[in-house]
Amino acid sequence: MAHIEFHPERFDELLQLALSNQPPHSARAAWILSKCMTINDSRVMPMIAKIIDVIPKVIDGQQRELINVLRIFDLSEMEETLLFDVCVELWCDLKKIPSVRFKAFKYILKVCKKYPDLQNELSLLSEDHYFESLSEGIKRTLLSNLKQMT
Repeated sequence: MAHIEFHPERFDELLQLALSNQPPHSARAAWILSKCMTINDSRVMPMIAKIIDVIPKVIDGQQRELINVLRIFDLSEMEETLLFDVCVELWCDLKKIPSVRFKAFKYILKVCKKYPDLQNELSLLSEDHYFESLSEGIKRTLLSNLKQMT
């Protein structure tokens, strides 16, 4: 992060690496990217659609970090819809690592809070079998967040 701070001209290179499929470097780049951005960072805004498109195509840790990248943007309704669909797929994939599913469900909750009409979908996504493979800590956090929604 210090390197990017001292060499801001390398930010685009970091962004491109974060979007590439070069494990484990891409996941690390996405993590650094999420730490050195500002809210609605204008350097990343033009790439939001690409980030959403890349998420399903990369490995778990990189998926988690790219969701983290998008969390600080005011997305358009279309972008929200696309990311919501990606997150539903990630959440429903019980083979995904818990941290990816956790981030995906947190985004699902955020969207459902903004659009209360999605409450029916949320009740389907919060059936017990989706929580069985999660650690007690993650399960407790998500259920607490879910309870606050209802």
